[in-house]
Order: sequence, then structure tokens, then C-alpha cells
Amino acid sequence: MADREINSYLIDKVKEHYPNHAVDGEEEKFGDSSYKWVCDPIDGTGMFTDGVPVSVFSLAFVVDGEVQVGVVLDPYLDKLYTAIRGE
Repeated sequence: MADREINSYLIDKVKEHYPNHAVDGEEEKFGDSSYKWVCDPIDGTGMFTDGVPVSVFSLAFVVDGEVQVGVVLDPYLDKLYTAIRGE
């Protein structure tokens, strides 16, 4: 499934660039660290599977249990929503 592939891709990239970080994905997890990437690869999997264009990719970066950055990508509307702690 696409959501597993996306989750695995994220884990591969985090391992490559930030080997001391962890990933808590909806489909798969990796590592244990105070630096954690939390991912829902396809938020709206059922809709995605049915071809309804309303699913998004969600990712947050968490340090010591506090979200520092959050992003949501809507590929159908080509929109990226972001939130950064303190901004």
C-alpha cells in the first residue's frame, strides 16, 4: 500500500540524515529518541483508496514531547500548511 511505502521512505530518509532521531509513523516505527518525527503518511487512506481527492500527508517534528514543527501537504490542491513553535 502507498501509506506503507511513504512511511518506509520517511524512515529511510531520517536514518540517512538524522540517524539519532526516531520515527513514529502510523504504519511503522523506528528508533527511540527525544527527537521524533511523527507521520501519518496518508491521512484519509480510505478516501485515497477510493480515488476521492481529499487525503493529505501529515508530519510533525517533536523534541522531548513538544511539537516544534508541523506540516500538512494537500497534494490535490498543491497546498502546504505549516506551524512552527513560537511563530
